[in-house]
Amino acid sequence: MAWARIDDKFHSHPTLMVAGLEATGLFARAIAYCADYLTDGFIPRQWADAQGGKKPVQKLIDAGLFIPVEGGVCIKDYLDWNPTREKVLAERERERGKKSRQRGVSPGESRGDNRGESPSNGDSVPGGIRVVSSRPHAHTSKSTSTAHADSGS
Repeated sequence: MAWARIDDKFHSHPTLMVAGLEATGLFARAIAYCADYLTDGFIPRQWADAQGGKKPVQKLIDAGLFIPVEGGVCIKDYLDWNPTREKVLAERERERGKKSRQRGVSPGESRGDNRGESPSNGDSVPGGIRVVSSRPHAHTSKSTSTAHADSGS
C-alpha cells in the first residue's frame, strides 16, 4: 500500500478555497489515485472527467494545480511531496524480501501485490512521467508547492 501526503492546511488552502469544494474533492481523490496506481502525478483525462465532470477539472487547471499533458493532467509538484513509482516499488520489493526471509520463502516466490501496474479500468498510464510542474523538476523548495498552505498561491 502506498500513502499519499496532504498538508494539514489543505482544508483552508487559498487556491482550493477559490476552486470550490467539488474541485477540492477531485484534487484529493486525484492525489490518492496517483499514489494507488503509482503514476508519479499523472491523471488520465478520462478518469478525471468521470469523477464529476469537466468543470472541476478545468477549475483545477485554471488554478494551476492540474497541468494539462497529452492524455490527461499532472498534479503540480506531486513528486515534491510524494515518493516516485520507482521508490515505492523498491520499498515493496525490500519488504517482500524481508517477509520471505522470515517465512523461509525465496523473494521470487512472494507475489500477490499487483499495485504499480496499469489500472484495470482501461485507462492507460504512460510510464516514466516525471514532469509534474511548469518548471524543471529537481525537487525544488517545498515552499513552492501549491498542494500546501504555505505557498500562498
